[in-house]
Amino acid sequence: NRKTPPAAATASNTITTGAESGSGAGVYSNGGLSLTDSTVSGNSIDGTLQDEEFVDIDGQVSRRMTSSTDTIRSGLDVVQEIVAAASPRIWVIALGTNDVASGSSAGSIRDSVERVLAAIPPDALVVWVDTWIRDERDAVVAGNLIIRDVVAQRAGAVVADFFSYGDDPG
Repeated sequence: NRKTPPAAATASNTITTGAESGSGAGVYSNGGLSLTDSTVSGNSIDGTLQDEEFVDIDGQVSRRMTSSTDTIRSGLDVVQEIVAAASPRIWVIALGTNDVASGSSAGSIRDSVERVLAAIPPDALVVWVDTWIRDERDAVVAGNLIIRDVVAQRAGAVVADFFSYGDDPG
């Protein structure tokens, strides 16, 4: 069940997470903020923040931006569900790693990022965490360039640089 953030919730709350495997696919939420990535699934952030009334975390290993399977909903499906239930003011999206890893075309990645962003209310702020995959540097750089280009076209949206730190210890 999705919870509506309280009126007093603010975006000044801080979320800190360490990546596990570099396989990203989640939606995180704090102060009306939404997050989506497997980097929080099973992490301490998941259990800690889920207790908060105004938090929504939906991390899933192997989630893709717009492709669902029998057992894994797409990031787009999750975003649409959250918007219908709570319409957060701030979103942190960490999607794209599995799309890049699966060899999705540049056009498919661009279309998927555009579709996910279009599902988020236009007045919401968006932080999109870029991707990192060990031993897939060329594909990741190409995918991140697309993510950065599409996100830059949306007012109130920025990209958080995970790529530069993906192989850091801890």
